[in-house]
Amino acid sequence: MNLLDAQLAAGVWVNAAEFAREHGVSARTVYRHQARIRAEGQWRERSRRPRSSPRLTPPELDTWICKLRTDLAPDNGASFIHDAVTELHQRARPAWSTTTDTSTGTPC
Repeated sequence: MNLLDAQLAAGVWVNAAEFAREHGVSARTVYRHQARIRAEGQWRERSRRPRSSPRLTPPELDTWICKLRTDLAPDNGASFIHDAVTELHQRARPAWSTTTDTSTGTPC
């Protein structure tokens, strides 16, 4: 697609069906690239990063887990960390545990 993008950015007219046939892409892809360059003025790479991550681990919990991993002996793994986080959750109800189950509306 770099050839197509370079041609379109240079203002070279491209027959979408012919280009698609010669380069093994769909005509729809060619039209999409044409529309994008027309709208934005030039070709730029776009980020593939999601705009939001609703299920992302809260930073406080992430920090706590990293601290647990460094404090523990090498033979303690994920199951120990899970047990420690569960125990903390039941004891202290930290801020990261106040999320709500979206299907029922109840706290997790």
